[in-house]
Amino acid sequence: MDRARTEKQFKFTDDIMFYLVMQNEEICRGVIETIIGSEIGKIKSLRYQDFRVVSSNTKPIRLDICVENERGEIVNIEMQVAKQGDIPKRMRFYQSVLDVSMLKTGEQYRALKKTYIIFICSFDLFNRNEPLYFFENMCQNSEALKLGDETIKIVVNALAFNKAKTSELRTFLKYLTNDIAEDVLTNKIDDAVRIEQLRQAAMEYLELFSPREMDIREEGKAEGAYQTKCETAKKLLEMGIPIEKVLQGTGLTEDEILAL
Repeated sequence: MDRARTEKQFKFTDDIMFYLVMQNEEICRGVIETIIGSEIGKIKSLRYQDFRVVSSNTKPIRLDICVENERGEIVNIEMQVAKQGDIPKRMRFYQSVLDVSMLKTGEQYRALKKTYIIFICSFDLFNRNEPLYFFENMCQNSEALKLGDETIKIVVNALAFNKAKTSELRTFLKYLTNDIAEDVLTNKIDDAVRIEQLRQAAMEYLELFSPREMDIREEGKAEGAYQTKCETAKKLLEMGIPIEKVLQGTGLTEDEILAL
């Protein structure tokens, strides 16, 4: 896939941006419910970059996003922008590690809770032009007979947003492919993305300019430069940057900043 197109399509799914935005429980719940098509209830815990290992000699995993609801059900969400053929086997391994982590010594197998493993992809893994590939274990002789192990795996193909069966899913996948927010959820995601972009830019700004480079007193407080630094300090404070960082980054005094 063309690199420039991928970057444009998946601004939200940049690793760092995805982790930051999905820490918002309201957004995370909205994304999950839009994909699975049902409510998950209250979120009990939400972890990102969740590192899990069964033993010292087994392969560890690091889950992008792992959510547990009040019923003990687990939802794992992964982002995938590079087309790799090992995704089905990865899902199998992730499922095994989640199961081992869930069941305590002495507990019955029935204590295992329902799990969802979701891969949101920027490509069509199975080349069938479907927006969702929904998998459950079932009998080959009778598709109506499900195994009932409550393990569900979903592969999302954002490129097929036009074929989504619900407006919520269609709008979400469309946002992933062209950054156009058209409903409550995608507007919340887009607002969160923009805020995080501004916050990251502000932190880069503060790291770039040291107090020595920004000491406006040594430069004579040129009116234009001084006004620019005041405006910058005001924006940084509005974005929630600690005043200590603003002091270091702009070279203003605490009194000058408090007077803004």
